[in-house]
Amino acid sequence: MDRAMNVFAGRLLPDLVRKKGSGRVVLDWNVLRGSPPALVTHILRGIVAGLGGSVEIADFERLTEATRALNKGTGGLRIEMGAGVTISLGSGEVRIEKRPGRKR
Repeated sequence: MDRAMNVFAGRLLPDLVRKKGSGRVVLDWNVLRGSPPALVTHILRGIVAGLGGSVEIADFERLTEATRALNKGTGGLRIEMGAGVTISLGSGEVRIEKRPGRKR
């Protein structure tokens, strides 16, 4: 199943990713919104993990919450994914960001 999801996700990426930088990925809301919920959850989980988010905290419940909010068109939502990674929904985009660590 993961292999198939990776193939479908790879096909979406050129249209999906608006910006990608150090500790940040910005996705097009409309591309995600038109995609199957299982695929959206898979994509979000992969990006969160890639930014160093906690896989344990970025659990099914939180990813499902983000996917449902996307499909309903609920903006202004911010979901903590652990290890300083957040998913923010709004303004036609989905931002997945990792806050820089504190310097000591």
